[in-house]
Parts: sequence; structure tokens; C-alpha cells
Amino acid sequence: MTEIARYAAPLGRLCLAAIFLLAGVQKLGGYAGVQGYMEAMGVPGALLPW
Repeated sequence: MTEIARYAAPLGRLCLAAIFLLAGVQKLGGYAGVQGYMEAMGVPGALLPW
């Protein structure tokens, strides 16, 4: 196993985790906007936890 292959999978997983964490934090920061968008698309806003 080469050095690049040894670190590629954990680095890729870390980058994917960062994408999902940042998206979640943005949704918490704009809670009312996300809730309004959900309701506009036909999803009850009460399903958004908090």
C-alpha cells in the first residue's frame, strides 16, 4: 500500500463529514428560512427538530 492510498480514504471521509456538518450548521443558523422552505414544498415545518 502506498503512502497516498494509506491516507486517501480517511481524508475523503473527513471531507465528506465536513460537507454534511457545514450544511447542518447552516440550516440551524437559518432555522425560520428552512422551515418556511419545507412548508412551501409541502412538508410540515413541525418535522424540523429543535
